[in-house]
Amino acid sequence: MISDSTTLLMSKISPGSSKTNIWGTTKFYCEFKMKRGSGKYGVYTKRLSSYCDGLFLWSVNQTEPCLLKTKFNNTQFYQGWKESLL
Repeated sequence: MISDSTTLLMSKISPGSSKTNIWGTTKFYCEFKMKRGSGKYGVYTKRLSSYCDGLFLWSVNQTEPCLLKTKFNNTQFYQGWKESLL
């Protein structure tokens, strides 16, 4: 379990790259556990790739996981905790 710190998860994935399959159904998941909540999140999906010009920047802190939408002036896409631990 991570304490009060913020974790940054960054990945460079482009649709059609060697990391994605030819059907466009590749998904990568990551499980986050913090003091206030936890959950398993799709950190790369076809839907999320429409927000992120191939660069996926996730900020994970006590409040909630957040994706920085690099295609849209770095606006933030918040995803609440799936399981609240408080």
